[in-house]
Amino acid sequence: MNSFTDLPGLWGTLLGVISFPAIPVLHAFLVNVFSKHEKHSLFMFLTFGVYLVFLSAMGWSLLNKSPHFEWELFSLASTALFFMLGYMELYSMVARGFSLNIIKTIYRNPQIQPDQIGSNYADGLGVEWLLKKRLNGLVALKFISIDSRGTLTLLPRGLWIGKIASLYKSTLRMGKGG
Repeated sequence: MNSFTDLPGLWGTLLGVISFPAIPVLHAFLVNVFSKHEKHSLFMFLTFGVYLVFLSAMGWSLLNKSPHFEWELFSLASTALFFMLGYMELYSMVARGFSLNIIKTIYRNPQIQPDQIGSNYADGLGVEWLLKKRLNGLVALKFISIDSRGTLTLLPRGLWIGKIASLYKSTLRMGKGG
């Protein structure tokens, strides 16, 4: 190795880092152009597909002369995966994060009192709306069922997830909540 720039994977990593801003920009573009569709997470995955095609073309054209071409591609793919997973987590926190929505509610209503948070949560939809939405999502995923009397029952998939989540929390000693 003659210099810092000869490090295997360096250019792939740099290309991944430099190109990352394309993800939120393209996602915002798609969501705004197709604003009538409410499947914003679908646009996120479409963005990832376009980003990967773009990144593959850029990687192939810019890195193919490197003596460490395989390392460069591996580095590029790893960096892209890192940023896509990070973006998915950020999106999830903003879109579905309970505490983040409380902060947003307080930000939009600076004079709000603690006992008003529940009814003003999520732009006035309220905490009951959140619970109904989450329960409907769990039914759609076949984790639970709700009978005509409103009784909740864990289905096999939900039972399995519950066991794993409980084991995970107890193993990491996370305590109550969440």
